[in-house]
Amino acid sequence: MRPLNRLMRLTENLVRSTIYPKRGENYLYVFPENQKRFLTHPWWVLLTAAVLVIGVVTGVCCFRSRKIYRTFDGHSLCMTIEDEESARQAAVFFDPTVGNAPVICEEIIIPRQFNAVYADYNTLQKDFGTDLADYGGRHCRKYSFRIEQPDISGGHTLTLLVCDGLLIGGDYSDNAFDGKMCSLLALHDTEENSFSEKRDSLG
Repeated sequence: MRPLNRLMRLTENLVRSTIYPKRGENYLYVFPENQKRFLTHPWWVLLTAAVLVIGVVTGVCCFRSRKIYRTFDGHSLCMTIEDEESARQAAVFFDPTVGNAPVICEEIIIPRQFNAVYADYNTLQKDFGTDLADYGGRHCRKYSFRIEQPDISGGHTLTLLVCDGLLIGGDYSDNAFDGKMCSLLALHDTEENSFSEKRDSLG
């Protein structure tokens, strides 16, 4: 009951300083005994706790359901990635040929310190508007869509990086040995046939 007594004391002091400020600092409003019994009743405590829990859960759900959008060349993309389906929708935004391409989802950790290879890769992400250094040590999901193309040996892979449900970057790479790679933003263009032209330039 000590926490409840402390709460009662704080409440009394608050009432003293707000409702009865003219009575002097030494004046202390004391709740009647019946009010104390009511405020410390187990059912009242449980009801208060339930209201707090419901409020917290509602706030978390509202936060998670919030969608974040970003505009590329006048086209809006939902940056919130919750599952494989939403990841595929984002991938199709950058390359319509993704379709039903097989996808691999991996859990990765972005290193806190970058080696030369990762530093070069981060340069691509800066083109996208993200600095992976801000996510050092964080767990992320990596969605890799393998896109087969008859005219290109090995096809291509479109990769999305997702951290805390938010698309933070990715790349588009040639699956051939020592293949080329570009950022998602470099790949995206609204002009007709621009996707195929940039894919072919990777081969």
